[in-house]
Amino acid sequence: MDLQTIIGSLLKTIIQPLFPILIGLGFIGFFWGVARYLFAMAGDAKHIEEAKKFMFWGVITVTVMLSVWGLVQLLQGIFLSGATFNAPPDIPKF
Repeated sequence: MDLQTIIGSLLKTIIQPLFPILIGLGFIGFFWGVARYLFAMAGDAKHIEEAKKFMFWGVITVTVMLSVWGLVQLLQGIFLSGATFNAPPDIPKF
């Protein structure tokens, strides 16, 4: 087995299924924060700040995951002769 086959197998079995899950969790976290923010509007300032933190970390999670996916694509193109083993992340289905 050569290095290209090992990396391709790793990408297909572990990394590719992980991306949609983490991106979906980021979106869920963001929308959970939006819901908490809307319900906390008439309430305590502490709850509003907690909701803002949820929204912030949801956006950060999605941004980081999409950036990592782009970096993986870039490194595959550079080091593996332009071979791409994984497709863009699928949209999570519920």
